[in-house]
Amino acid sequence: MLEDAGESKPTLTLRLFRFVCKAWALLAHNYSFQLMAQPSTSSCKLSLAFESGRALSIEIILGVRRGDSLVFLASHGAETGHPSSTVWLEIFAVQEMLFLQMVSRYAPQDSCHLKCLQILIHLKECRLPTLENRILTTYNFKTALMHLLLFLPLWAWGLEQLAKRLQGILLYLRRCLEKKHLYHFLIVNSALPSQIPVPKDFWNAEPLNLFQHLALEPAAHAQATSEFLEVMEQVRALLPQRSK
Repeated sequence: MLEDAGESKPTLTLRLFRFVCKAWALLAHNYSFQLMAQPSTSSCKLSLAFESGRALSIEIILGVRRGDSLVFLASHGAETGHPSSTVWLEIFAVQEMLFLQMVSRYAPQDSCHLKCLQILIHLKECRLPTLENRILTTYNFKTALMHLLLFLPLWAWGLEQLAKRLQGILLYLRRCLEKKHLYHFLIVNSALPSQIPVPKDFWNAEPLNLFQHLALEPAAHAQATSEFLEVMEQVRALLPQRSK
């Protein structure tokens, strides 16, 4: 995150890319890559190209800290998935990281919660690689996971429960899609552990519905449902079938 609000976004992006290139040159590499900048109006997008032709995409989001809190104004809102060239949104990535770290400390050593998220994101990206304007975002799956981590006891997230937890996340998200309501995890959440630092004004705010745009746009809701069904079919194919 950068904390210089006095510079324009293109200037910040150029400075950040130069910094990454300088740091990259100092690393010892086991593989040969080609580092390239990708066009973007809301973040610093980089592409690492292997000699084999395989490419790895990296997105660095620009941010300005909000006072002395751990909330940032960011150039790209993961919550919405719709970046804007003029509006910077408040994000809670630090609080979410602290929450997941807390879960990892108290959950079973072989906890599957992060594996569930990795699987769902991988299936979403692989199944819909050519769809440019996807409605469901990685953040939607992450939000569903975090809500369930508060709802279910942590001992229920052992590795042997992976299949059940994957199905549980999908069931939760399906209900949210049907109701067109997926509430932000950190805003007005009375079940949130007190150790997670959320500014007081967010405790008294109105709940934020991440699916509000789906309630207003029937076409977007239909597309989100279609994308969800694609992921659900992938998960069903992945999990072992129960014998009848």
